[in-house]
This record gives sequence, C-alpha cells and structure tokens, in this order.
Amino acid sequence: RLFAVPYVIVADDAFALHKHITKPFPGHQEKGSKKRIFNYRLSRARRCSENAFGILSSVFRVLKKPMLLDPEKSTLVTCACVHLHNFLLQSKSSANVYTPPGSL
Repeated sequence: RLFAVPYVIVADDAFALHKHITKPFPGHQEKGSKKRIFNYRLSRARRCSENAFGILSSVFRVLKKPMLLDPEKSTLVTCACVHLHNFLLQSKSSANVYTPPGSL
C-alpha cells in the first residue's frame, strides 16, 4: 500500500517535539526493537545533514557563528550559500578548485 509521507525536519533531543519535527525516542531501547531501529536510522539521516552543513560552513564562514539577523534574512543568507555551493560544484571551471579530488 502506498501513502504520502509528510516532509519533516530531522532533529535531536535539543529540540521540542513539533508536528514537523522528528526526533529520537527517549531513553534506552531494547536491541532489535522498532524504536531502536528508528533511532538508528534517524541518527544516520541527521548525520548526513550535519556533514553537509559542515562542508558548507567550512567554506562559507558566515555559517560558523550565530547570525545577528532577522529570520528572513538568515534564511536568504543560508539559501545563497547553498546555491553558490551547488553552482561551484557544477561549474567545470571551478569544480577542482572548490572541492579538490578526494576532499568529499
């Protein structure tokens, strides 16, 4: 059976549970239980986004510290960094300079 899966934000225990935020089940879970498997998979998903943000923040230093901007401008700055990152990766003239072979 197919059904629509909603978009969610993957988070850790530092965030409050919300309709659009998914975080791990609290406490120790029994080995092999569905909750433990869920926590493991959620951790792997969170690690991917943390790695991607680590790569971004190593190049765009504005992401290394808190932005003292209103949320709308912070969103624009972050989106600009993501777009520049993608452009530089796809640009044949800058791909090897931006991310030397073996750096990712």
